[in-house]
Amino acid sequence: MTAGLLGVPLGSVLSQRLRKRFPTADPVICAIGLLLSAPLLTGACLLVSSQTALTYALIFFGQLALNMNWAIVADILLYVVLPTRRSTAEAFQILISHALGDAGSPYLVGAISVAIKGHLTSQPKMISQQGLQSMSQVLENATETVTEGLKEFAKASSSEDVISFKALQYSLFSTTFVEVVGGIFFLCTACYVISDRRKATQASMGLRLAPGESKTRQDLFDSDCLVMCTDIALRERA
Repeated sequence: MTAGLLGVPLGSVLSQRLRKRFPTADPVICAIGLLLSAPLLTGACLLVSSQTALTYALIFFGQLALNMNWAIVADILLYVVLPTRRSTAEAFQILISHALGDAGSPYLVGAISVAIKGHLTSQPKMISQQGLQSMSQVLENATETVTEGLKEFAKASSSEDVISFKALQYSLFSTTFVEVVGGIFFLCTACYVISDRRKATQASMGLRLAPGESKTRQDLFDSDCLVMCTDIALRERA
């Protein structure tokens, strides 16, 4: 919770300060947050069984970097969409993010965990079947085989817990993979966000440039001011 309370305003502050100097700062900040969060959360998954304090620290900073994109994504969505379509775009964004995130990801991680657990539990059976094929070796090492069998029987419950833990640990790595993919998509978004914002601003103000017209005309208008004026005009009409 603390990481969320700090990460959301941190992303907003960074966006407001860097956007004046770097017009593509918004998607770049989102990409950096995701790409930083991926190795931190991966390290937390790897160290959870040995370093508890370090695991919590990695989770905190990973969630802090991850939560930086919440406010920025909403801001990007608002200034690249026409004012009359923003509510629909925001609704679709919230629906898709929760459908693929809050609702779909637990089932997907669980399905991956079950598949990995089945693979891990099948390996000891394969080894035991291969051992039974060599009867002479079993007869020569009868005492050792019985002893090892008793030890494995005594540790059956603990080994089952270890397999379940490993399966869930490996399945959680899929979330960090999705973070890396999301960071790549945000970097691709940085290549188009300026032109998309300009088109949305021009469409909202009814501006259309001819194919051979110079782009100096559109630079005279500040997009933030135009969007604000459009919102005021829509409120007055309502």
